[in-house]
Amino acid sequence: MNNDNTRWRKEKAEFVLAICRRPAINKTGWLVCLVLGLTILCGRSSPACTMVMAAKNGQVLVGNNEDWGNPHTRITFVPAEPGRYGYVYFGFYDGFPQGGMNDQGLFIDGNAVKSTGWQAEPGKPLYFGHLMLGILGECRTVAEVEAWFNKYNIPALNRARFPVADRSGASMVVEYAQGKVRFVKEKTWYQVSTNFLRTDHPGDEVPCNRFRLANQIMGAAVKLDLPLIRAVLSAAHQEGDYPTLYSNIFDLKAGIVTVYHFHNFEEAVVLRLADELKKGKRPVDLPSLFRVQPHAARVFADQQTQPSYPILLDVYNQDGGTAALARYEEMRRNVRWISRYDIGGDQILRLADLLLSKGDAATALGFFTGLSRSFPDSWQPFEGIGRAQLALGKKDEAIAAFRRALEINPGNQGVTETLGKLEKEE
Repeated sequence: MNNDNTRWRKEKAEFVLAICRRPAINKTGWLVCLVLGLTILCGRSSPACTMVMAAKNGQVLVGNNEDWGNPHTRITFVPAEPGRYGYVYFGFYDGFPQGGMNDQGLFIDGNAVKSTGWQAEPGKPLYFGHLMLGILGECRTVAEVEAWFNKYNIPALNRARFPVADRSGASMVVEYAQGKVRFVKEKTWYQVSTNFLRTDHPGDEVPCNRFRLANQIMGAAVKLDLPLIRAVLSAAHQEGDYPTLYSNIFDLKAGIVTVYHFHNFEEAVVLRLADELKKGKRPVDLPSLFRVQPHAARVFADQQTQPSYPILLDVYNQDGGTAALARYEEMRRNVRWISRYDIGGDQILRLADLLLSKGDAATALGFFTGLSRSFPDSWQPFEGIGRAQLALGKKDEAIAAFRRALEINPGNQGVTETLGKLEKEE
């Protein structure tokens, strides 16, 4: 990097810092932060995320930018059950968690990195469950998470590092570097995590503009509060092929998460985890929480996705039900990586209902079943399974499916009446 480029970046960062030092940042200040973030991150964006964990003046806050190419974002709430804590996690249609917080005030997320050369440690068992869900369900503190990584071999460390923080203010980033698992703990009151191994770059010369920018803003701050974390996320947000799809600010002491959609920091949704968990286990489409859908978000979604209904119907008409189901399963498997097709409920229910009306109950059942796997907390796929099973003459299977639909949505009068008739016939 030449001196002119270094001086240019320093001047831009200093201007951002000047804005963030203000007692209150007005709309103009936020727009400047947005523009500078884009300018400093010039060029095509890449798959990346920015996290900052901080504890100061009685506050413990964590900020996160989720940068990716799939616009179908989702929040999932999982209440506590015997032996497991309740938690919320964020991700996509595939249900794969990208990060979250539990009801004990523990946060975990992940940064993608190049292959670290991870090797299993002899004598330690492999962990076969999902790492984040296991930790959110069973750990309360950073120390407990450290013990978890010391207990198990975690193959995910080959491609990711994991920022962790708890309500006491403790934080670390777990990574595999230089032949072993490392627990990176900064000496400052804050810790920034992006997409490189900190063990390999311990000083200020790091291969990430977002890290440098966030580190400079935090280092110049006197007080920790939500506007400070928001300033970091706004300045470090991405656009282009891998834009910032959502941003979160977790208050680990209060159990509150503030959510922003598609790097629009003018509208926030505040979720109190304890209140949300009382409503039961459920996924929520993240964009549906917001009154305003940014124009950029709509354009991006339109560019990234196509309706799956006409595509799958065309495959069905040309090659038959088996081929259509195979194509659908391919879409389901790859939804996190290839967000080209909308395989949400409206698309698949429409197709399955059409096939059922045409008398192809077997193929319709396959689509309803696949949809129930993608949306296990939605009653409609199970109601469809019930109708398809009835058409196939499988009464017991139909009753089981209708009962599951009613468990999810007890107020559905149509399912109640259908199930009542079937049970009387038994």
